Amino acid sequence: MKILKSLLVLLFLCSLLPEKSAAQAPDAKLAARIDEYFTALTRLKKFNGGIYVQANGHDVLKKAYNLSADPKSSLRVSNSSQFDIHSISKLMAYSILVKLQQQHQVKLTDTLSRYLPQFPNSRLITIDQLLHHRSGLPRELTSKPENILALSPDQIIAAISKEKLEFAPGTDTRYSNLGYEVIYYLIQKITGKPFAQCVKTYIFDPLQMKASGAHFVISHANLKQPALNHQLRDGVLTRVPNITQDEFSTARIYSTLGDMMVYLKSLHREPYLSALRDTLGVIQKNGGSDGIRAQIYTQTTKHYSFVLFANDDDIPFQQTITDLVNILEGKPYQVPAEINRKAVPVADNILQRYTGSYDFAEANHTRLEFRVENGLLQLYQDNKKEASLSAENERVFFDDPKSADGFEFIQQGDGWQISWTYQGSKFKGLKVTTP
Repeated sequence: MKILKSLLVLLFLCSLLPEKSAAQAPDAKLAARIDEYFTALTRLKKFNGGIYVQANGHDVLKKAYNLSADPKSSLRVSNSSQFDIHSISKLMAYSILVKLQQQHQVKLTDTLSRYLPQFPNSRLITIDQLLHHRSGLPRELTSKPENILALSPDQIIAAISKEKLEFAPGTDTRYSNLGYEVIYYLIQKITGKPFAQCVKTYIFDPLQMKASGAHFVISHANLKQPALNHQLRDGVLTRVPNITQDEFSTARIYSTLGDMMVYLKSLHREPYLSALRDTLGVIQKNGGSDGIRAQIYTQTTKHYSFVLFANDDDIPFQQTITDLVNILEGKPYQVPAEINRKAVPVADNILQRYTGSYDFAEANHTRLEFRVENGLLQLYQDNKKEASLSAENERVFFDDPKSADGFEFIQQGDGWQISWTYQGSKFKGLKVTTP
């Protein structure tokens, strides 16, 4: 049936091609592979969202996938749905600064002292360090107000000013939302306009991204088809708020598959191309929060781009991105299939090696503790038991046998560190205490 389905998709796509377009035929096969992949992911209840792929300047696939057939389901999305993009706004901020630099209003090599002289360590922190998460600022506020959403830009900067640097600027790299809040504030200082207004002025309006906007600062009257966030809670896919009180309002931007593809294509032009692409020619950014995942990706030398949105955060996100890149580049990949991990017994003396607390700096310094109880490795957070872990082998442990998520302990000298796989992303944890 799967082969038949792929064949039907291929025949359907070929029927849409104009005559004498044999050169485009490979894209029909490519579309079938991508569709097969996301259909399988949806069948496994691991994807609800939309995908838009272009290659060599024309569309390959633009399609929404839905877990529910009910048109009234809160999960329901279409190609026109408007998704919150979260940290993709960071790439927009970067591109705005590149434009401002071209207009001689700023230099990315400048220190903050030129623009925000009262900000702590402003003589040590450059704009470029903020853009590349090398400023030393922590990921989030360590002491959070009750209602972060209500903070004005001045109040946000005042709260960030109280934070201590986690490392000397330029000596390390650690993801920092706070660093970009400083960037948003800097853009406001330079232009005299709030960041969201600058996004409208420099990006939405000139690119005619009419379905994109922001929840705050500018009018969101065009928000007609919002994608509603969902999260798996106690085994039930549950609608969760798109906006919560514990997040900043500065860059709460939404967009569609089509609008984000327009933005991606704009980055192929100078001055953006040289500034934003990496050594492999890739410009990319992801974003997300509870119940939402978003990714934009363009390979400027191999000439393909994609936008991926999901309003169910149970997607194996990083693995999906890796697989999609492999599909587009003709590299090996696996169509998603059901996972059935098998547990094996592990002796207590081996389990005892791993006990203690581990700090995950990239995950906002989340601390997880592992204890041995009743012959099993137990996972605790804030002294509360979260899960009993099964062993796949002597070093790899999991909670859900149907999920690839889990923990791998890696020997480091005389001790151990840990790799935590969560939705396809890996976080390194360092041991900070012993029992």
